Amino acid sequence: MRDGKIDEISGGLAELKSPAEGVSTIFVVNPSQFSQYRTEIVEYFQSTSASGRIGFVLIEDLRPMTIRTWKKLRLAEAPSWLLAIIRAPISFNFMMAEIQRAAQTLVVVASQNALSGLLALRESEARAINEIGLAMTNHSTVDSMVRLVLEKAIDLCSADAGLVLLRENFGANYREGVNEIKLLRSSGHRFFQKARICKSQHLKLASDSLDPERNATISFILNNVCGVVWEEGWQGPMPYGSARVGSVNPCLPELQFEFDSRNYAIRSFCLFPLRTPSGEVVGFVLLANKKSKKNVFLDSIDDITNGVEFFNTHDLNLLEAMGAQVGVSLDHARLIQDLKRVFESFVQASVVAIESRDPSTKGHSERVAVLTVGLAEAVNSTSSGQYASVSFNASQLYEIKYAALLHDFGKIGVRENILRKERKLYHHELMTIQERFHNLEKQLNLKCLEEYLERLMSRGQVPSREDIDRIHLDVQNISKKLKGYWESILEANEPSVVSAENFQKILEIAAIRALKDEENAQLLLSDEVEKLTIKRGSLSVSERIEIESHVTHSFKFLISIPWTQDLANVPDIVHAHHERLNGTGYPRRLVADEIPIQAKIMAIADVYDALVAVDRPYKLALPHERALNILQGEVHDGKLDPDLFRIFVEARVGELIKLPNLDEESAA
Repeated sequence: MRDGKIDEISGGLAELKSPAEGVSTIFVVNPSQFSQYRTEIVEYFQSTSASGRIGFVLIEDLRPMTIRTWKKLRLAEAPSWLLAIIRAPISFNFMMAEIQRAAQTLVVVASQNALSGLLALRESEARAINEIGLAMTNHSTVDSMVRLVLEKAIDLCSADAGLVLLRENFGANYREGVNEIKLLRSSGHRFFQKARICKSQHLKLASDSLDPERNATISFILNNVCGVVWEEGWQGPMPYGSARVGSVNPCLPELQFEFDSRNYAIRSFCLFPLRTPSGEVVGFVLLANKKSKKNVFLDSIDDITNGVEFFNTHDLNLLEAMGAQVGVSLDHARLIQDLKRVFESFVQASVVAIESRDPSTKGHSERVAVLTVGLAEAVNSTSSGQYASVSFNASQLYEIKYAALLHDFGKIGVRENILRKERKLYHHELMTIQERFHNLEKQLNLKCLEEYLERLMSRGQVPSREDIDRIHLDVQNISKKLKGYWESILEANEPSVVSAENFQKILEIAAIRALKDEENAQLLLSDEVEKLTIKRGSLSVSERIEIESHVTHSFKFLISIPWTQDLANVPDIVHAHHERLNGTGYPRRLVADEIPIQAKIMAIADVYDALVAVDRPYKLALPHERALNILQGEVHDGKLDPDLFRIFVEARVGELIKLPNLDEESAA
């Protein structure tokens, strides 16, 4: 308390500029002093957070203040720091009671301010922890998650620098602009720097400082799954946390840091393990140099000396809890990664299984996946047409990719001889016809010879040279005619489109009865005629139905898998990829809007790759332009989507796969 003298008020104002933390001061002034220093007092309160630590009591002179004096002093504004006005006449007891009440008010305000600051700090911590929790539960990468954790840890603890190190099986291929740090080599574990934040200066650990065989501190953390803390003046780091073991030597070897020692130093640091629920250490979080004020830079040794303090118990408890929480999240991320690898391996194994049954289509599934995803990405980029507003996110593109990879999986349910059928007749069927021709040729030759012999014997004549030549010529004619029939059959057996002339030739051959007296003298049987007159390709109607059933087999297989939400549409996309806009597709004869857009995209990719793929036993590979012409024909016939085909051509999606070198003319 001051006695009201002007010189002491001046000294008091000097004290106001840097009051001791936690100390509250009341200044007692008279109207003259208050009027003289009011401007300085107001400026001081506006520029500092002195509210709750500084207060004033105004005491009237011997004469009461007039209304003019009240207005001059602007007492009607009632500033919060003017705690009391003591009116004349003044008694000692009354003055002391007012000062005591003012002191109590100041204490209450100071307590409120302290509690408000503490509440704001806790709210900030709660928000940070909530953000970390959200980052751990969403689908962001491990890299982004640990970066966020480090940012929040540095902010909450007011640290100047921080590092996060993870074991190599948690995405260790990524480096944030630093050289690879190989750690824990001899233990069979290696840890890598995944995130680093340095406010004032670049700081990193020495490459060997986390080797448990060289550093007992790291060995202690790994064995006891607890953190360590270090402060300037200590001989070494001290164990911290609920898991620390009391029997262990509390003084551990220091960690080695790399920094510019000319203008930087380490005064405090803490290192906590990131542990899974099983107690496995999967990484570390390290914070260094807790700053007394957050938004300052430590540019010199003096800054370090004056601006760095030690981590308090609250900081360390928070970091310990955070380390356990992050460890749980990393364990969860590892599980997700393992499941994803299992799924991807399963898909690849499925593709291999498909191709092992039909080697001629090797690579088809992968190429269709590339083309389908490429066309979907091109749809994302289009700004005109029916699909200008359509956009596939990363999750949907992932779904499209795996639907394309598995689109032919149902071929496992189709008989292998049908999958590999190269021509209209199977080899054994063709050999049966050939054997029939050979037998018929022998029978016809024998019958021709028998007829001549009968005629000669009936006349009682000996065969002349002319008779023998005539018999030989007739036999040759028979062989020649059968050979011509056989060549027509071989031509018709190819999977190309059957010409009208060849079609008629097969019917003529089928109508021939080589031996009128023989029941089985037909050159071609009815089922053979049916197969040889297939208009396009090599499959009969029943065989084509069985091939088409692979879509249903695929759907039944895929629908039995408990897909995640991101991949839930895979079965439906695969089920519809052979549907056509005009209803001529299979297996459900869907039309237009009944077909998912993903299936429409895959339909174009599937047909294109089937056309340009390397020569198969039943077809030649077509050049790019010829394949586009055929696709254009399918669009014209109302089978494929015209807007998607336009995007396919304009975005040059077909160039995403490597085509074989083709001779345009020969392929045509």
